[in-house]
Amino acid sequence: MVEQSFSLYIHIPFCSKKCPYCHFFVVSSHDIEKKEERFIQAILKEWDLKKHLIPKDRVLTLYFGGGTPTELSAKSLSFLIETFKTAYPTIQEITVEGNPESITLEKIKKIKEVGCNRMSIGVQSLCDEELLTLKRQHHRNKAKEAIFTVKAAGIENISIDLMYDIPGQTKESFIRTLNEIHSLPITHLSLYNLVIEENTPFKRIEESLKKKMPKEEDSFFMLQNAIHSLKAAGFHRYEISAFAKPGFESMHNKGYWESRPFIGLGPSAFSDDGKKRSQNVCHFQQYISSVEKGDDPVCFFETLEEEKRFIERFIIQLRLFKPICLNSFSQKQGQIPLTFTSKLKELQNLEYITFFEGLVEITPKGADFFEEIAISLL
Repeated sequence: MVEQSFSLYIHIPFCSKKCPYCHFFVVSSHDIEKKEERFIQAILKEWDLKKHLIPKDRVLTLYFGGGTPTELSAKSLSFLIETFKTAYPTIQEITVEGNPESITLEKIKKIKEVGCNRMSIGVQSLCDEELLTLKRQHHRNKAKEAIFTVKAAGIENISIDLMYDIPGQTKESFIRTLNEIHSLPITHLSLYNLVIEENTPFKRIEESLKKKMPKEEDSFFMLQNAIHSLKAAGFHRYEISAFAKPGFESMHNKGYWESRPFIGLGPSAFSDDGKKRSQNVCHFQQYISSVEKGDDPVCFFETLEEEKRFIERFIIQLRLFKPICLNSFSQKQGQIPLTFTSKLKELQNLEYITFFEGLVEITPKGADFFEEIAISLL
């Protein structure tokens, strides 16, 4: 039996300012120079607590998310990258997230030298009015400048996040953003519609925001236009929200969709070994204090029963535009639930999936109704 690959995720919570739609755990990067050394040491201490859970010869990807990892100094960020890359020489993909305002040529050159080979940049829009609505800290020209800076630093694999359903966004403004993307040296794009999450500033003004958000038919137009525009630019849609040029699919994110086990370090980080999953405490000082005392900072864990795990992991993997062999999936995730195949046949009748000779794959129509698919299978 082939042993499964493994992933590492490091949560860097620092942000210059938390966006009003963001529901991730972040802390202010104000006076970061007073905080980052202690934070770096805390990450190393937590790692030391969990090293025994990480197979030294099977770590495939390393991902620095946040927050904004590029808020760290070049010295601190490159130190972390080099430390983990040296410890796990099998790592093939090292991704660092960054926002345009914290990307400099010097910093990206430094992290590239020590092993970073992929950057993910939070662009969201190339329309200044929409960036203002989202209260982003950059304008469109700064976003484009950051992309070219990363390219100039020698990193070829560049991903950006793009958003639609922004209040005040129009079909025309979204098309302008898509047209500008064609001239940018990016290899990957993650496309998200704005979701107003609980416990965010946007949630408090949800009713007024919804009045300004694109209508359902306009939202659908934006999605379809993005799919066609990106295809024309050489990107293939390999997952519901992810587009890549050939050879540039996100190895790390595919791990999540294909149930690759992973360990997360840092405040709020998740871990999942395939049978149980856990989350670290969502509090900066509490996280630091816990690991400094030698305590595991986990605040939540659960073990899923076999049937629930099977269905949940199947739904996640179905997001990929890639056939799932039901027998192979069952060998990894457990026995196929009794009513599962009959539900798949119902979804096939709706043309949401194809189901033939034990192979299951989502259709483009199914991608538009993925929530319905998930509800049906659950």
